[in-house]
Amino acid sequence: MSASSMNMREPWWSAAKMLWVEKHVTLTFHVEDGRQLDDKSVSGSLGIEDLNLFLQRRGFQLSPYLSDVTSVDGQEASEAQQNQATPIALNEWLSHSSCHCRFKTPDGSGVTVVGFFTVDDIKAEYPMQDMLAAGYDLSYARQVVNLINHNLETLRQDLGLPLVAAAPNWVGGAAPIDCLIHGGPALPPLPLPASDGQHTGAWDTTLPDLKDSPIATKNGKGVTVFVLDTMPELPTNPDATTNAITEAAQRAGGNNKLLQMVAEQMNREQSPFIKFSYQPLCSLLQENAENQMVVGRDLNGKQYAFGMPDHGLFVTGIVRELAPEADIEYIRVLNDFGAGDCYTLINMLEWIHGRMSRIDPRTGQQGDLFNKPVVINLSLVMTPSDENLFTYWHASSGNAYGQNTLSMAYDLATLRAPLQRAIQRLSECGAVIVAAAGNDSNTPELAGRIGPRYPAAFPEVLAVGAVDRDGEAARYSNYPKLPAQRNGIATYGGGIPTRRDIQRDEVDALIGLYSSQSYPAFEGKNPPMPEYPAPNANGWAYWSGTSFATPIVSAVAARVLEHIQPMNLPARHVAAEVMWVLTTPEGQQETLGSSLSVQSELGVSLLRAEQVHPGQVSPSEPIPVEAVTHD
Repeated sequence: MSASSMNMREPWWSAAKMLWVEKHVTLTFHVEDGRQLDDKSVSGSLGIEDLNLFLQRRGFQLSPYLSDVTSVDGQEASEAQQNQATPIALNEWLSHSSCHCRFKTPDGSGVTVVGFFTVDDIKAEYPMQDMLAAGYDLSYARQVVNLINHNLETLRQDLGLPLVAAAPNWVGGAAPIDCLIHGGPALPPLPLPASDGQHTGAWDTTLPDLKDSPIATKNGKGVTVFVLDTMPELPTNPDATTNAITEAAQRAGGNNKLLQMVAEQMNREQSPFIKFSYQPLCSLLQENAENQMVVGRDLNGKQYAFGMPDHGLFVTGIVRELAPEADIEYIRVLNDFGAGDCYTLINMLEWIHGRMSRIDPRTGQQGDLFNKPVVINLSLVMTPSDENLFTYWHASSGNAYGQNTLSMAYDLATLRAPLQRAIQRLSECGAVIVAAAGNDSNTPELAGRIGPRYPAAFPEVLAVGAVDRDGEAARYSNYPKLPAQRNGIATYGGGIPTRRDIQRDEVDALIGLYSSQSYPAFEGKNPPMPEYPAPNANGWAYWSGTSFATPIVSAVAARVLEHIQPMNLPARHVAAEVMWVLTTPEGQQETLGSSLSVQSELGVSLLRAEQVHPGQVSPSEPIPVEAVTHD
């Protein structure tokens, strides 16, 4: 991360909370006959002009959203796109890939289309008297989304629109300043003290429950694992001979064998490889944006913004260690502060979906991952929690459901439809999607333990909660499943250390890769505390959160995929098979050889993961005092 991108112009405590991108609307359509999308008539634009007329009569107007970057393959947009100098006609929105994503069903007939639009207000000839659904609030996005969703049946039947739902462009983060986004890791990273020579340069993670399992001999061979996350800044020059990863590996030397392995496998053609894609993000998410978007929490659970470009590297290192022969595609979808949006995430999921399809629409050829095993690691959250969504969406817009909980549940589902439809199409292609349950529980904003965040809460996703080193539910971890679902599991994610734990180097947290040469303050203070330099160049850090429990499960899922490959299951059954193996006693007994224990508080199976810690190898230096702030 560049020095400039680490700077936050305003103190974190003054930040306004941001849950969606204002004036952005996402529309989801589904057509059974994909040929309709090639029709140049009105139906070929999916009736968007009729929908716009409906909105214009009520004081709003849609325009296709043209991103200022191209979000696939990490290629920057053209200068024309960046300047957005040439708006496109509304009825041509399907002709521009920047404005929409397409997800074909596995048989190639039906197509789900997710369209991206901006919305503006216009003068209506008469004040509308049917605007109760819009709530008369100041958010254009919320008004338009509610107006469409509360009139879906009319729009479908009277206008014949194949419209599934409207939603805002939700923002989220690794699980402006001016805007503080929900999500983020459980706490900031903490440096590991240097070893006294007894350490061999690796902090091995073991999985005791798999010791005598057929999975123990598997290593993810033939499986592709996608990590969608933050990424240390990499040079845009393809001829560059060094970068943040190789330089960190050089500094660490023999003190970090895992970092050496990652640097060696970086962007090579030979399998197993780790392909880094430093994808440029839209201007809204750029670190030097007028309104910086940030996430994070401090030691006390308070929302606190800090730079975390190594969040994704930490995740990638865990996958590499536990699935050493899997191919990893590590792609940047979050900014250096851990913030992202649904637009960027859905576009990346569309790109992966194309590669898993019989015909990749971007190449016209068979997708290179068609009928091949794929895991997608999402150590991030998008959309507010159910607990917060009612407060910030429904109550704030004047909508009240009273006792009609079914109507509210349906409305919540429509607000998340674009992301869920993308995930459903990937699951049908055989992708195993593993996501963090989130770190929002027992915080100043939410007392007690809450349900999983999205996308982890979708039934198609394998959701991961966290436990501490004693196997107890981590204080911060959300429940990894909703009632009546069986898509949750828990594993080691670390605890929340006290100041005494930090001073004595008795930190209960995962140990993983860290390339930056500085660390954020561990506690949010007023005035904000400065960063402090890394005490050594070993490239190891402590970090806790469901974000880091998730790649443990992703790596095990890759092993399971390798194990079941000889079964030649139809693609549509693969994700369900892996979920059955990891979350049910029957599946565990049949495939792993024995059932996992149950973590009683979280109510899911517990996959034990253990890691040697510095206290067991006599560190030669304490954690620097700068890491522990004082009153």
